[in-house]
This record gives sequence, structure tokens and C-alpha cells, in this order.
Amino acid sequence: MAFDAYIQIDNIPGEALDKQYSKWIEVLGYDFGVSQSTSATASSTGGATSGRTSVTNFTFTKGWSEIALYF
Repeated sequence: MAFDAYIQIDNIPGEALDKQYSKWIEVLGYDFGVSQSTSATASSTGGATSGRTSVTNFTFTKGWSEIALYF
């Protein structure tokens, strides 16, 4: 599913052309991950047990522009 996405970062002016998101950064793509370990050992209720959930960093990509100088 395609959609327009923008991000606003304090003190970093974006170059989005959308009037609603003027001065925001246009996001071209993003990525993050979530995982949860499971055990083959059944619990007292009969289901597999699970460990803590781990979430990876949220990263985004954008086109090259002058704001790259801020990073």
C-alpha cells in the first residue's frame, strides 16, 4: 500500500512540497523489526511459552537534499 509520509525533526528544516507538511522531511521508505522468542516447552495452559519482545531501531530513508548536512 503506497502512502505519503513526512517526519518533523526539531531544528532541521525539511523541503516537503505538500502545503500541509511544509518544512517537514518527505520520507521515501522506512524499516523496523519486531521479534519474540518462543519455547517448545508447553506452559500449564498447553501453549508454547514466549520471551520478551524485542524491537529494532526505526530507520527512514529520504532523497538527497541540503538537510543531509544536519546528519
